[in-house]
Amino acid sequence: MSIFQGNRVAQDAQDDWSWLGCGLGFGVGLGLGFGVGFGVDLRLGLDLGLDLGLGVSQNDGAGSQWARRKNQGRRQHDDKIQR
Repeated sequence: MSIFQGNRVAQDAQDDWSWLGCGLGFGVGLGLGFGVGFGVDLRLGLDLGLDLGLGVSQNDGAGSQWARRKNQGRRQHDDKIQR
């Protein structure tokens, strides 16, 4: 489950700060992802890096659309488990 899944404030932010946050988050997320990936599991690290990097800013860029689709699929999966 993504830590950004319930953050509606970030999803509604459509200003320049969201683009800055996306850039910073993407850089930090990929850095952490590769660091964890080489220490534990490359796929886990890349997934973590993309979640952090693309989930920081919920603007209308391609990255945020990818993150929204991924989180939506996870929510549907969680709903099926809870039923």
